[in-house]
Amino acid sequence: MNCIYCGTPLSDIDYCTGCGADITILKRVARISNLLYNEGLDKARVRDLSGAIKSLKRSLEFNKENKDARNLLGLVYFESGEVVSALTEWVISKNMNPDDNLAEYYIDKLQSNKNKLDTINQTIRKYNQALVYCREDNDDMAVIQLKKVLSQNPKLIKAYHLLALLYLKRQEYEKARKLLKKAAFIDTNNTTTLRYLQEVELATGISTSLDMKRKKKEYLECAAFTVPSLFLVMLVFYIPFVMSLYYSLTEWNGISKLLSTFFLASSSGRPLSGFWQFRRPDRAFMKKRMCR
Repeated sequence: MNCIYCGTPLSDIDYCTGCGADITILKRVARISNLLYNEGLDKARVRDLSGAIKSLKRSLEFNKENKDARNLLGLVYFESGEVVSALTEWVISKNMNPDDNLAEYYIDKLQSNKNKLDTINQTIRKYNQALVYCREDNDDMAVIQLKKVLSQNPKLIKAYHLLALLYLKRQEYEKARKLLKKAAFIDTNNTTTLRYLQEVELATGISTSLDMKRKKKEYLECAAFTVPSLFLVMLVFYIPFVMSLYYSLTEWNGISKLLSTFFLASSSGRPLSGFWQFRRPDRAFMKKRMCR
């Protein structure tokens, strides 16, 4: 951060080394800006995009040179489908802080894909045309245009809101509910989405669950971790049992010899009455053992 009077980079001391001005208030303002940036970052991590935009805008009101806040604001705009607003923030960030700025990377990556830029321009024109159709009460054409917009840019929350509003006007509540659930998955705490969902619930009398996709994701993650662990547990318990059974039926143990003798005797046709009888020990041998 630079001094607002002379432009000298600020240090840890409470006055400017270039002009000697008191910068205590300026540092306090910078801390507030960073605090709001951290708040916006936490909201963006939980997909509260609208709340993140508010916090980051307030952060930039305190310190317009906070490049981290401006770059993050561009990313949040991009995630919500507003690519033009994202590019605007990144260009401003690059012009204010040209050295070691991630905004340059974001701009180059977006501009290198010409097909994506053409698609973005088409979605903007189609969305604006849908707004014109809505003002002219031509709802059918507006619905067609908005469906094309969402097929090309499935993250544009404004298009979800406008199309859901048209469905509400037609009293097609289930279609509106489905769209609003998709919008809520992109931005969890968007007030417009929640207000429209409340209208759908009042009209249908059926509550809306917004955690279905998250629950499905949690189930998949649970299965991905649980199934391998169960497989390993089964291996740990069953391998010793199988190996002991294998060893008992091989030459490592006398059971195999006993079984082979049994099968040979049965195949030769000899009587098997004495097969399982144990041989009595020799008396002379027993006497010799007793004498010892």
